Amino acid sequence: MPQSPVPAQIKRPGFVFFLILVSTVILFAAEIAVMALGTIWALSGFLALGPVATAIVAVPLVTAALYCIVKLAVMAYEGERDLLSDDPTDA
Repeated sequence: MPQSPVPAQIKRPGFVFFLILVSTVILFAAEIAVMALGTIWALSGFLALGPVATAIVAVPLVTAALYCIVKLAVMAYEGERDLLSDDPTDA
């Protein structure tokens, strides 16, 4: 009876892992946030929107930006965690 393959051991993430992860998320989250705020500002100015209309336009844009930031953080974590694997074909 053949033995099932043993999964590759994953090393514990250290300080450098979290430093890279946090700095990556902060950098790209800032870019996403600035892009969303710039879009809101441009639409508000071009369309001469008042405060209420600007808030209505801002809600879906800010929601989408927050979703992108969360997905970015998850993808960055998974990507960095995959680099810790001993299996060279998995990374």
